[in-house]
Amino acid sequence: MKRKKDICHALEFAKQIEIGKPWVQDLKKCEEVFQCFGPTLKKQGYTEEAEEIQTVARIAFTVNWWLKTKQCYSISDALAEDLFAMEDLSFPLDAMRLPFPCFYLDMEPFSDRYKGSRGMKLLGYYVLIDDVPYGSPVVASCCSVVTLLMQENGQYAWGGAAFDYDPEHMELSLNDTVDKITAGMPENRQNIANALLFAAYLSSAQSEVAEDETQKCIYRPSTKHKYSSLRKWDVGVRYMAEKQAYAKKQGDTTNTSTLDPGMQDMADGKQKRHSPRPHMRKAHWQAYRIGHGRKGKKVLWIPPVPVGMADGDQKHGNIPAVVRERKEKL
Repeated sequence: MKRKKDICHALEFAKQIEIGKPWVQDLKKCEEVFQCFGPTLKKQGYTEEAEEIQTVARIAFTVNWWLKTKQCYSISDALAEDLFAMEDLSFPLDAMRLPFPCFYLDMEPFSDRYKGSRGMKLLGYYVLIDDVPYGSPVVASCCSVVTLLMQENGQYAWGGAAFDYDPEHMELSLNDTVDKITAGMPENRQNIANALLFAAYLSSAQSEVAEDETQKCIYRPSTKHKYSSLRKWDVGVRYMAEKQAYAKKQGDTTNTSTLDPGMQDMADGKQKRHSPRPHMRKAHWQAYRIGHGRKGKKVLWIPPVPVGMADGDQKHGNIPAVVRERKEKL
């Protein structure tokens, strides 16, 4: 029986805007060529302002750069819920260490939760963080986020933001970066933040990433843009399973006999309180200085932690969902 054809929006859209010219592989040349497209871009709703044309050029460059490796990620619902709800955006940008310089994050399963601009359906994000050719032999450090959307008529739409950065000479945090590249575009802030939060999670020391088992069976590296040339990764699957198990356990221990000593005293009418009110500590980043001269930087993502809970691990504030460091070098 012939296998049903699978569709990947990231690949289908990339094929639509693929530019089979050498200049698209050099960011500076790409920007120069797009400057010549000013009148054409204006007819399509863009202005002829140099800054906007530069952004459009970088978006096209990003998607064409992604076609080189075609790396796709899917994130579990549980991890997405905790990661994208983070208020702590202090992750240091100079600690970004991605497994691949350009990747696509599939957000279609969350399109009801996270909206695209002007009511369009959100499909996903292309993210590029890499040193790229900028007028050979010069290279430039570039960060670019491209949001892929779908209109009501089924046609693709796209937008995004990009900026220059030098990871060795800057102390920008994730929050600084999001503020910088979404200035004047508040409606895009959550999507840009989500994309960079995911990039930060991949860069953290104990991210949970596993190759998609189904795609692994059919994956064949190729310069041709076929579905089998995509490489897919699942992120946070074990985290989701452990979080569900934790939630089920919590549901079985809700009577007062399982309260911690401080809360049991309160339940018995006593005034003495030995421990803080049970609560969930929000997800946050924890940075460590490592290596010779303590110049290196290691950052961990700490998921929401129960504090003041009753039994075993909960009472001591241990993380319910244990995220183990992957052994495989991606």
